[in-house]
Amino acid sequence: MFGPGLFEDDDYCIRILKSGKKIVLAEDVFIHHYGGKTTKWNSLKYRKLFLHNKKLFEDKWGIKWEENKYHKGVR
Repeated sequence: MFGPGLFEDDDYCIRILKSGKKIVLAEDVFIHHYGGKTTKWNSLKYRKLFLHNKKLFEDKWGIKWEENKYHKGVR
């Protein structure tokens, strides 16, 4: 449903919560993705895909997507 690298993780989390399970966060773990290697974060193509997938996500779940505290200012 979502283009490459955008919103599939958010969608998966909503599906987990809807199934009655909890999501936990290990704040002592860090996974580094070399930003933009596959998505080219600073490109117009990426921005269009981001906005498109954001709308798909919001329409699917009827909620407004918001950045979490760990992503603020990344995009």
